[in-house]
Amino acid sequence: MNAFMKAAEAFNDLRWFRAMHHGAGMETNTRNLQFAPQWLYFPRWRKSMSNRSPIMDRQPWMTFRAIDKLKMVLHGEESVFEWGSGGSTLFFRDFTRNVVSIEHSEEFHSLLQRQIGIEAGKHQYLLIPPVLSASDAGDYRSSHEQGRSFQSYVHSIDAYQDESFDLISVDGRARNACIRQAIPKLKPHGVLILDNSERLDYTTAHATVLAHWSKFSFAGCGPYNRYFWETTFFIKPYHEAASQTPG
Repeated sequence: MNAFMKAAEAFNDLRWFRAMHHGAGMETNTRNLQFAPQWLYFPRWRKSMSNRSPIMDRQPWMTFRAIDKLKMVLHGEESVFEWGSGGSTLFFRDFTRNVVSIEHSEEFHSLLQRQIGIEAGKHQYLLIPPVLSASDAGDYRSSHEQGRSFQSYVHSIDAYQDESFDLISVDGRARNACIRQAIPKLKPHGVLILDNSERLDYTTAHATVLAHWSKFSFAGCGPYNRYFWETTFFIKPYHEAASQTPG
């Protein structure tokens, strides 16, 4: 690629980033978010769009502000549970003590397991696919997987004692059900991360189920996407008891 083509490509990326900053292509509820200045992240965003991937970069597919905050707050001794695997799985392996990852896709599970291997004692990587469901699966359904139930996937966390995890990431299927199931398993003052928290499918759930939790939202750009979105950290209050957990 000659210098002229490189300059033209950079200029087009600048135009695209500016359009994103002004709400181009966003859902209405995303457009209403308050964005901190995002131009600081433009070089990282542009690099991520050049045949990169979360697995290649060993980072979560969250907004840059959320990724940077995670690097600041993690101390290497945390126990983590995540619904949805990928770059976040590698990231948490690098930055925490142990990780439990739940994946619904057999193809992706096989791919990631072959690529990264599993370190004994540090990581559990479980495949729990959905099952066919003739009836409405309720909160165990996913808009991505019509006619299937993610009940076993959601309840996989039940195998662990209450208050087992310092951090729980909800970035997979059936997220509303996962949020509710995560509450008793998170330690007091632990962090529940909800990615794409601006989506209308999730806003009602976290506005009610997590209404009394402290909330820190990180809206803006992130890697690999040509749109802005939001990642939110919810901090579990010390008085939240397992007996108060909804349904």
